[in-house]
Parts: sequence; structure tokens; C-alpha cells
Amino acid sequence: MKLTPEKKSNFIKEGYITKIQGSEYIKAHGRIILFKDTYPEWGIRTNIIREEEGKYIIMKAEIIDDKGMVKADGIRSQKAAGESFREKCQTCAISRALANLGIGIEFGVAGAEEIIDFYNTPEGQKELAKKNAKKS
Repeated sequence: MKLTPEKKSNFIKEGYITKIQGSEYIKAHGRIILFKDTYPEWGIRTNIIREEEGKYIIMKAEIIDDKGMVKADGIRSQKAAGESFREKCQTCAISRALANLGIGIEFGVAGAEEIIDFYNTPEGQKELAKKNAKKS
């Protein structure tokens, strides 16, 4: 499902689409709105696949149709850091599952939350340094 120019403009105004390093990314909240607009009778189910206390968590999100069939899924792992790492993991798993369903795919599979997380890692910092060096 692709956004119309008018809806995209509204999503930008509402903050559901953000620019990161010059590219547009959709936030999970924006994907959820599009999903509920398109499939009001469908649902989202999340499960913890594995959690190692104090180390990491792996979650899976499934998109369920009105007959209870899984139509798409997404998996996310997250280091155990900060108070809301479980919620962050769940949000990213949901966003990825919705992308796998085709929701907001014109912005890529990774959502804004995943991209922000990436740029906060040592690997992401190296990527930023490379991009900034090219600009100089």
C-alpha cells in the first residue's frame, strides 16, 4: 500500500514520517495507522521468542487476518538496555511485520525506530562518519 501525496504530506505534518540522514522513514505509529485504515478487522499479535535477562530479547510480531491466519511476521532483537527495551523491541517487530505485509514499504522495510537505533551503535557511528567525510 502506497501513500497518496496528500496523505504523505499529512503524515509528515503529524510526525509519522521523518528524515534521517537525508532519507525518509516511516515510524511504527504511521504504519499501524495505515494498517488499521486498510485492514480494520485484522490484528497484531506479539510474542517473546527468547529473553536472556540483562542481555537481550527477541520478539516476533504477527499480522493476523479476520479468520485468524498469519499474513506476515517480523522479528526483532534488542539489547537489554534502558527501562523500555522490551517495548522498543516490540515496536520494531510490529513495524517490520507491517512492512512485510507491504504497509509503508515505499520507505523501506526498516522503520525510523530501527534506523535511529542503528545510528546509535558503534557500527552506525562509523557509517555516519563515512557519510559526513564524503560531504566534506
